[in-house]
Amino acid sequence: MEAIIKFDLNDHDDSRNHLRCIKALDMACVLWAIRNMRKELEWMEEQGELSSEQVMNRILEHFDNHELNIDELM
Repeated sequence: MEAIIKFDLNDHDDSRNHLRCIKALDMACVLWAIRNMRKELEWMEEQGELSSEQVMNRILEHFDNHELNIDELM
């Protein structure tokens, strides 16, 4: 089987859709990492070190590690 997807990279919407396609694996990796943060967050909660700011910082670290810019994808 073969699939060919064509994008007109001069078109703003097509360019954004192209970026979404090529960043799909990175997004899946980030979602997987977020899903697996539970044990770490539970430990932080037990230690009394958990805040919403810390949770967001951990999530944003994963986005940075995979060079994902949500503003570019949306």
